[in-house]
Amino acid sequence: MPVVSPYHSKSQPISIITDPFRVALDYEGIYRKTGGSGQSKLITQLFERGDHAAFDLLDRDRFNDICSVTSVLKSYLRSLPNPLLTFVLHDEFIFASSIQDPVHRSAKYADLVKQLPTEHYYTLRILMLHLHRVQEHHEENLMTARNLGVVFGRMLSPLLLSLYILRAHAIARPQQR
Repeated sequence: MPVVSPYHSKSQPISIITDPFRVALDYEGIYRKTGGSGQSKLITQLFERGDHAAFDLLDRDRFNDICSVTSVLKSYLRSLPNPLLTFVLHDEFIFASSIQDPVHRSAKYADLVKQLPTEHYYTLRILMLHLHRVQEHHEENLMTARNLGVVFGRMLSPLLLSLYILRAHAIARPQQR
């Protein structure tokens, strides 16, 4: 699915989130383990060139370390100049996390997700759908929602949000775009 990157002027597929994981959702520690630096550098270089049709992350002869793919994704998210949940909305997300009533807290999160820039929203949506699929295999991969929140929380925003709330409300957003 093509997604506009928040930090590049042209559309690019976020295949690093979707393609390689079709065959690796059961891999134990899929996001906890670090990939090999050589393969991680190669994947990064290929993505930076922007010629996504020139390589296939499902090619197991060339890309045989799923943790290299996950390392590149985590590195990309850490290097964003403005996190997916944005600095502008940071204080509002902090406030929302302090709301005691789960219904009101969820409604506030949903409202904040609607305020994200288009590119951030769609990137976050794809990522949350993917992380939900990873979490569905937690008995094999040991990546529970809590573990994924620890791994990804600081990359998405300066605060650690509940993966469950993000997943539930980021994907429930009406298709108005």
